[in-house]
Amino acid sequence: MALATFVPWVLLAGAVRLRVLVPGAFLFSAVLLTIRPLSSAWLPHALAVSAERYGSIGVAFTYLTWLYVISLSFLTCAVVGNAIATDRGRLGQFVRATHGDEESGNN
Repeated sequence: MALATFVPWVLLAGAVRLRVLVPGAFLFSAVLLTIRPLSSAWLPHALAVSAERYGSIGVAFTYLTWLYVISLSFLTCAVVGNAIATDRGRLGQFVRATHGDEESGNN
């Protein structure tokens, strides 16, 4: 969760407060709790099958596919986390540490 909060903050040069990035990081850590056990079961089998059928290029494509899965999960969680953080409801106000006195939710 710390890494999923820190990396976007650094890439955005601190333009977004860490508190706003936390919901996406929390969601990503929850998704990884699901994906990690699945990868332990699926990835070795997929690598073995790809290596048998296609050789080293099959292994490379299998790893690239897995990176796409992780990246898509990270991106989706960041988008949903942003939606939570910019929501005008109570949860969004809590994440932004405001009390509803702001007109825009883009902190």
